Amino acid sequence: MKSLAPLSCMVVAVGACGARTSMETCAEGAEQCPCIAGACNPGLVCVDDVCRVPGILPAGSGGTVGSGGVVGSGGQVGSGGYVGSGGVMVSGGIVGSGGVVVSGGIFSSGGYAGGGRVGSGGVVVSGGIFSSGGYAGGGGRVGTGGVTGMSGGGRSGFGGSTAFVTFMNGQATGLMDGWGWASLGVKDSLYSPTCAGQPITSTTPCTTMTTWSSNNELCVTGMIPALPPSPTTTDYNDNWGIMVAANCVDPPGPIGISFRSLWIQTNGSPTSGLRAVVHRWGDPDKTNYCTPLTSNGPMAVTAFNTSCWDGTGTPLTLADVPNLDWIGVQVVSGPSAIKVNLCLNAIFLIQ
Repeated sequence: MKSLAPLSCMVVAVGACGARTSMETCAEGAEQCPCIAGACNPGLVCVDDVCRVPGILPAGSGGTVGSGGVVGSGGQVGSGGYVGSGGVMVSGGIVGSGGVVVSGGIFSSGGYAGGGRVGSGGVVVSGGIFSSGGYAGGGGRVGTGGVTGMSGGGRSGFGGSTAFVTFMNGQATGLMDGWGWASLGVKDSLYSPTCAGQPITSTTPCTTMTTWSSNNELCVTGMIPALPPSPTTTDYNDNWGIMVAANCVDPPGPIGISFRSLWIQTNGSPTSGLRAVVHRWGDPDKTNYCTPLTSNGPMAVTAFNTSCWDGTGTPLTLADVPNLDWIGVQVVSGPSAIKVNLCLNAIFLIQ
């Protein structure tokens, strides 16, 4: 997070840094001048009895100046409200000790404010609360017992029992920092994402310049034709469906950490006939481990199998986990045609 420039500096010339000389008259209500009974001229806010430009506010005790707000003990205001001790204010409202207000909702005892900040040991995503160590998405900051973001020294190990992975502009953030991608069978069609504006097909995959429709999800839109009444191996090979996935690290390679369960969150359609799929570094491209996707809860890594449709394949072991190099979701072909409009929006890695 870039820090804002200091609000004061030594005056070396008349007008430098916006400072006022002793010969200037400071009109009440004007920028950098005293407030008028707690009020300022239009476009300014009153902070510490001085009129200032919104978004250029002083940090509270130990706080951080964010975009339009301030975090810290007894910190200052965001856009239209006040922050209590240790709270974060977003889009108006009042926060008590350690809480977070996001678009009018209230979360106590630590939480997550989109794109940015985790309280003491907790994560809040789309209204859900996860304790035991939190993660600040988008390279943000972490409170006590959390997992560090991708900035300032790269990935670290688990700070709690759960690591939270999100996506920003096609790249994973958190304990994964690899890039997202999509693939499909020969007979399947993918309309989005594109490869620099050109369609992605089974014979023309996109290794660079993938253009996604959302900047905080990996979304695929396409069509999967129906399998014939008695499908053969060739039918399955040519029409296996559509995959959306992300490499675990950049450049591609093994993730290098251990976890026992995965929780993959998606939205859109279809909501059934989905598989969670992972790949082990060094294995052939077609050797994957899969399990039926359970979007409402964690999936043990030992439930993944190279033939998850009948369970006859080789299971994934805990020893294999550090060697995983990508994680994804597959929309599987079936007896009826499937319109795909599905987004992968979060992955939880659970120890």
